[in-house]
Amino acid sequence: MALPIPPLDPQRGIIDDLQAWYLVRAESEGMTFGLAVRLLLHRMYRDRDYLAKRKKQGHTTAYDYLTERHLKALAWLIQVAVRYVPKDVQAQPDPPPLPHPPRQRLPKGAPKPKGPSWNGRNRPGWAGPDLPSAEQIPNLYSDEKEAH
Repeated sequence: MALPIPPLDPQRGIIDDLQAWYLVRAESEGMTFGLAVRLLLHRMYRDRDYLAKRKKQGHTTAYDYLTERHLKALAWLIQVAVRYVPKDVQAQPDPPPLPHPPRQRLPKGAPKPKGPSWNGRNRPGWAGPDLPSAEQIPNLYSDEKEAH
């Protein structure tokens, strides 16, 4: 999908090209305040579980440190958003959920598959992440700059 990238405009909250790239896609999908907050909280729980698993295994890397910093930044941004985003924006209803794909059941008497329940396929209707090319948006924030 070829959506135009809006120009940077700090007054409108568009402060980075990559942010603008994803922002125009979120708006085209009908992203709302409540949905965005829920998705960010879900991300925080996933990352927390990932860090707990890594700690239990005795593995820690710079990525774990950065993940923890990102969790703190997300928590702070969610708090600020809840405090300062107008109540009418917060009250906007979420878009309807995507329909569930039809189930594919095994025939009666068929052996049950052994192994993970994940089937190795993407979500139906999703072909993978929609990413900008390096030519469209160069990486301005490398890991070396962030690991202070």
